[in-house]
Amino acid sequence: MAIYGYKRKLAFAKAGDDTWNTVETTNGVPCQYCDDLICYDNKFYGLTSLGEVIACDVEDPQQVKLISIVPKELTLAMRS
Repeated sequence: MAIYGYKRKLAFAKAGDDTWNTVETTNGVPCQYCDDLICYDNKFYGLTSLGEVIACDVEDPQQVKLISIVPKELTLAMRS
């Protein structure tokens, strides 16, 4: 799993893949503005600068689930 590009999108490649694949949400929108990733129990968890936490199953990386969104008021307060 990698964070790449200006919009900090996510991409993955498994052993034997010839190319990287962009990770998308279930509605087809690329995951972007990712600031950090961790791997736990064969799943990747990411935190975006928009206050979103995402989970990506390594076995089905095109089924990204949005776990939670931090309210904008709280996000603004944390940045102050």
